[in-house]
Amino acid sequence: MKLGLIGKGIFHSLSPFIHNYWLKKYQLPGSYELYPLESVSKEDILVSKFEGVNITMPFKKEIVSFLDEKDGLVQKINAVNTILIKNGSLKGTNTDATGFKRILKPYLPLKSAVILGSGGASLSSIWALSESGAQDIRVVVRNKNLCLNNFPATVYLCSQMDEAIKDCDIFINATPCGMKGDFDPLALPALPTYCLVVDWVYYPYKTQLLNGAKRKDHQIIDGLDLLLAQGQDAFYFWFGIYPEITTELRQELCKLLD
Repeated sequence: MKLGLIGKGIFHSLSPFIHNYWLKKYQLPGSYELYPLESVSKEDILVSKFEGVNITMPFKKEIVSFLDEKDGLVQKINAVNTILIKNGSLKGTNTDATGFKRILKPYLPLKSAVILGSGGASLSSIWALSESGAQDIRVVVRNKNLCLNNFPATVYLCSQMDEAIKDCDIFINATPCGMKGDFDPLALPALPTYCLVVDWVYYPYKTQLLNGAKRKDHQIIDGLDLLLAQGQDAFYFWFGIYPEITTELRQELCKLLD
C-alpha cells in the first residue's frame, strides 16, 4: 500500500519513519513517503497514486472540499488529516482529534482550556476537549475573523492573553510557532501552577514553550506524543491494525530529533 504525507515544508517530518517502522513490524507490503506541495488540488492527490495519505499544514481545512466521503469527525471539525483513497474516491477522517482525546484521559477532568491558533490542530483540540468534558474553551487568535464550526468556544485576541488564561487547566499551542528550531516568539504566560501545557510542535522535540513550562514545574504533553497518537489512529484507519508504540520506536525518534 502506497502511503504518504501531503503538506508544505514537510522535509523535517518523522511520519515516514514511524509508518515505515510499523509496516515492517506488522509485515505489511507498502511504503510511506513525503509529498511536498506549495498548493494542492484533488488532482494532485489522485495522480500521486497514493492509497492512503496524511494531511498536514497548511491544507487540513482546504482538502475537506475534495473529499467524496466525510466521517462525522470531519463534518463536525471541518478539518481532515487522514484519507483513504480507493477507485479515485477520497474518504477522510481526523485522527488528530481522536489521538488527542485519548492522550487527555489521564489528565481529566479539565474544566477550562486555552488554545492558541485557528487552524486544523486548533479545531481538533477544541473537539477533543469538548468531548472530554471541558465546558470553558478559549481560543486565542490574531484576529476574530474565524469560524469555530459552532463549537462552544470563546474567541480572544492575542492582546487579551492575560484575560484568556485566567484559571485555565490546560494551555495548548496549536500554531507552528517554534517549528524547525526557528526563533520562537511564543512566551509562556503566567499560567496557574496546576495548568497542563501542550505543544503540537515536535521539531524541535522540546520547544521553548515546553522548556519554559518544565522550569515552572508544569506537566507537559509534547508534539511527539501527539504525532504518535494520531499516527496510531491513521494506521488503524488504513489497515484495521492498531500499532504499538514501542520503546525502540520512541528512542529512534528522539535520536532523529536530537
